[in-house]
Amino acid sequence: MLFNSLEFIFLPFTSFIYFYLNKKRLTEISKGLLVTSSLFFYSHRNTVYLPLILFSEVFNFSIGKHLTNEWAYKNFFSRKILLTIEIVLNVSISVDFKYSNFFIEKLNLAVGSDFKLLNPSLPLAISFYTCRPRRYSSADYRVTLRDNAPQKTRFEWAVPLLT
Repeated sequence: MLFNSLEFIFLPFTSFIYFYLNKKRLTEISKGLLVTSSLFFYSHRNTVYLPLILFSEVFNFSIGKHLTNEWAYKNFFSRKILLTIEIVLNVSISVDFKYSNFFIEKLNLAVGSDFKLLNPSLPLAISFYTCRPRRYSSADYRVTLRDNAPQKTRFEWAVPLLT
């Protein structure tokens, strides 16, 4: 997709509506618009990856919520496990799509086998929506309850990750 193609016409349209809704102080609706338009943008090329994106966002949001709740804060070990699980899952999603053919080629060369290459089509911006949640969860991991950090809503979590 090119930036001068018709697929990108929704960008100025979405920006106009977003700023209009913010001017009217409808911030939750404007955040919902950004999340919806981002999901449309990421799944536009191949809608097969929309469930992957949605699963990734729901999973990362859930981990972020658990990292900041009072029970997990008191139990340092469980917070570390949650953060580790999230990092491993996000990295494995990236590795699966980006490097699966690389590993198969190297295995074929090393062992002399003839495994077929998978040739997966990369979801649009897979690194973007699998790497950014790690930054947010790491920040949630470092937050202490005495900081009185406000809990994030679903849209406050998804907007910076998807836009």
